[in-house]
Amino acid sequence: MIGTGLFEPAVPLFVGIPGGLELVVILLVVVMLFGPSKLPQLARSLGEAQAEFQNSREAVSTEPSDDYHASAMSGDGTTAPIRG
Repeated sequence: MIGTGLFEPAVPLFVGIPGGLELVVILLVVVMLFGPSKLPQLARSLGEAQAEFQNSREAVSTEPSDDYHASAMSGDGTTAPIRG
């Protein structure tokens, strides 16, 4: 890909999803940074973070939406009392 303008890169900076060789290089860099003894702990904490994110996402989806509260509006623009 040849850049057409003055500030356009000749090669795109982000091509797509990394392939096999790129993933191997990333894995090697991670092992070099954290060491092989820290990888299980790192994987465990990433799994816990993912589970917490999923739980909070599900909690948000079960909360009542703004459409529910908008439908409770009475004709004069005031909200109807919410009984619970």
